[in-house]
Amino acid sequence: VHATDDDGLGLLPNASGFLVVGCCANGDPILIDAREDIGSVWYAGFESMHHGTPLRQAAIRVADDLAAWYNGREDGTVPG
Repeated sequence: VHATDDDGLGLLPNASGFLVVGCCANGDPILIDAREDIGSVWYAGFESMHHGTPLRQAAIRVADDLAAWYNGREDGTVPG
């Protein structure tokens, strides 16, 4: 996603409240919440990011923070 106003997926922080911090092997973004549940980690599958669905409704919260997400990745309990 380019940092422009033309953001069809709603990935820009000012539109979604999320910061993209990485992606899964298939390209699905890993997000940090910068607006509501600050610091929590979210996953957004591209399959759910369509038809004008706001990113916050399409994304899935997967961890309380980056440390919990990293530890969950190590033991296989969270996606990423």
